[in-house]
Amino acid sequence: MEVHAVVAELHGTVVAVDVAPGDPVAANSVIALVESMKLHHEVRAGARGTITEVLVAPGQTVTIGAVLAMLAIGDAAAAEPPSTGDDAGAASTRDDLAAVRAPHPRGADAAPPAPVGQRHPRG
Repeated sequence: MEVHAVVAELHGTVVAVDVAPGDPVAANSVIALVESMKLHHEVRAGARGTITEVLVAPGQTVTIGAVLAMLAIGDAAAAEPPSTGDDAGAASTRDDLAAVRAPHPRGADAAPPAPVGQRHPRG
């Protein structure tokens, strides 16, 4: 079985590691989050397979090309991991996104029906 290194594409700090050794991963699934310049960047698996080794932990600083995890490429990953929320029409929302969106319903048209209803007839 071919082993593939999952590497960091930028300098930053590891915020989260979403896999553990033995976990099956789908092609393009999120392996870790790296924070760089106050933004979280997803590090994704390059192929379908099984994680054999995780080489970083949250809080660790990484550079470009640093190996974050090792991935055994192949059909060993029989089960698909849960969706990351990138699918259009996904039923669940990530908890961190829900926390950001929660205070903003007042800005949506559905939230204040009375004022919107009063302005529509006036054009």
